[in-house]
Amino acid sequence: MPELLMFFMLRRHFCFTLQLYQQTPVHGNEPFCCPPLIWRYKMEKIWDIVVLGGGPAGVMSALQLAMRGKNVCLVEQGPHRLGGTCLHEGCMATKSMLKTAEIYQSIRQAHEYGIEASVAPLDLNCTVMRKNDHLKALNSRLKQMAVKTGLHIEQGFGSFLSPTRIAVDGPAGRTELQANNIVIATGSRPRELAGVAIDGERILNSTQLLQQTQLPKRLLIIGGGAIGCEFASMFQAFGSEVTLIECADHLLPREDRDTGETLQTSLEQRGIRVMTGRGVAAVQTNDTMAEVFLDGRSSPLEGDRILVAVGRTPNTDSLNLAAAQIDCSDEFIVVNDRLQTSQPHIYAAGDVINTMMLAHSAMQEGDLLVANLLGAEKRLPADTTPRVVYSFPQVAAVGITEQELAEDSYRALFQPFTESGKALVDQRLEGHIKLLVDNTTNAILGATIIGDHATELIHELALAISQDISLGVLKDVVHAHPTLAESIWDLARHQG
Repeated sequence: MPELLMFFMLRRHFCFTLQLYQQTPVHGNEPFCCPPLIWRYKMEKIWDIVVLGGGPAGVMSALQLAMRGKNVCLVEQGPHRLGGTCLHEGCMATKSMLKTAEIYQSIRQAHEYGIEASVAPLDLNCTVMRKNDHLKALNSRLKQMAVKTGLHIEQGFGSFLSPTRIAVDGPAGRTELQANNIVIATGSRPRELAGVAIDGERILNSTQLLQQTQLPKRLLIIGGGAIGCEFASMFQAFGSEVTLIECADHLLPREDRDTGETLQTSLEQRGIRVMTGRGVAAVQTNDTMAEVFLDGRSSPLEGDRILVAVGRTPNTDSLNLAAAQIDCSDEFIVVNDRLQTSQPHIYAAGDVINTMMLAHSAMQEGDLLVANLLGAEKRLPADTTPRVVYSFPQVAAVGITEQELAEDSYRALFQPFTESGKALVDQRLEGHIKLLVDNTTNAILGATIIGDHATELIHELALAISQDISLGVLKDVVHAHPTLAESIWDLARHQG
């Protein structure tokens, strides 16, 4: 028996020595004495960090870590998908098409400035091609950065085999990766509405609608959140008849009621039909049209296309998180304030954790986990992330809302853009600036802007909230005249 044990030990030692000599195995010609599994195990590379997902949180953290000399493997569907949903179907894709909508709308309003311009029908196919060109250019930049930093990209879909091992199913089959640290940043996808089947023809999600090259004459949008309001603004400007349906009692349900009501008034003035406080009872389609039946309404709403825009759901269901013993709650991965999961060497960021599903929020989280992977002890700060909606008019908010405040602890201050000289000459008078101010300390607790360039103006107020700059301090900061930002100064001077 001891002789037999010695025989196997010597045989294993011989295999390992031969492996070191040859450096890489020749598959199909392994020595008789060395089983392929032992051979593969001996030669396997252990990555410093494997990042799952190439969206804002994933690709930016992977690039930063690679720049700092770490051996990083990014798992993504392919190099053409770098940037994730934000680049290809979300932030950048929609903003490209919204810019076309803005220009088209301005041409139709040119007579208000003394310019007579004939308006040809919109070429939606050209608009989509323009958008795709923008995305290719942005994706190309990310690929160049990956090459420059030495970031390795493994094409395919990743899932856990254990707390330290990842299986990647790609075009060439399955590859297995081992890592000291893992980052989960697989993003999200459009949420489906129960009882409403997305068919890609009559009933579409936001990703599918962005690829349509034929403008729907009548568009029904289910969901009055940020996505629904942006698409309603876009397609109304393109020339579609738009109906926007929201089951809550006001648009943008996560914001204050007056914000949603002000936006609704502006959308209706543009010709968008808005229906709030109505749930969807049923949806039917045929070869020529689609119908939406609402609770408490006998006759259906008719349209050529239906957009389902009821939010997004995290991409966690196919990760086999149980194999890594990672805790989840309501589809989201549970993390601590350092973005560590229940396995301390595994981090998560972006849409897979229960923070705001925003690209800039994901980028901030990516920066934080990079710092922690490099030895820092950073924690998630208090939430002062701006929330922006690129509707017409734009909406932007930061800090807490009125629903989150005790009734007697604050005061709400308003500055309408009708009092702005710059808004007057620009003929962009709709909307206002709203500040929620602490009655005792004069600290700015929350802010909302509705109007032209709201998504740019909000950052001054985000800075004020994050750095505890009171209204009294803000009024001493001189703002240029005439500007839209001057309205913030006016509010602080006259009401602070």
